[in-house]
Amino acid sequence: MPDEDSIKIGDTVRRKGGGPDMTVVDVEEDDSGQLTVHCVWFEKNHEKTGQYPARTLVLV
Repeated sequence: MPDEDSIKIGDTVRRKGGGPDMTVVDVEEDDSGQLTVHCVWFEKNHEKTGQYPARTLVLV
């Protein structure tokens, strides 16, 4: 299974705890080396966005 460091823009991910498939639109690394993944998805024809620590996501 790919690790969190391999998540890149354009990938499809899902939270490990479940939820919708999301498209990665940005990946940022903070000063401590932790990755934050910015995602977008659609829910009832409305665009939703969110930011998640990479360690909480899996590639779909």
